[in-house]
Amino acid sequence: MAGVKADESMSTDAENFYGAAMTAAERERLSEAAKVEGLNDEIAALRVRLGTALREERGDLKLALFGMNTLLRMVVAQYRLSPRASKELADNVALVLNSFADQLVPSDR
Repeated sequence: MAGVKADESMSTDAENFYGAAMTAAERERLSEAAKVEGLNDEIAALRVRLGTALREERGDLKLALFGMNTLLRMVVAQYRLSPRASKELADNVALVLNSFADQLVPSDR
């Protein structure tokens, strides 16, 4: 919620809509996860998993495009949530796209 810190807006486990669908271990982690602000961790995790998928599934263009599109949407969402400059966003998107282009077509070919 805009303007509300995560710990102020977090309901108890019993009241949480998603809590009923989680395992006991996931419910224990729910309170900590609710304190995380921004998308930095999610973006980093997606980058790692996408890089792994691209190495393991070479030639799967559909997977690569889906992953890059998801990553791009997450980065755009992150910048909408923060006051960062559009120039910085464009630079970061260019770096991401170049990085994944290198994964798809390594320069050693």
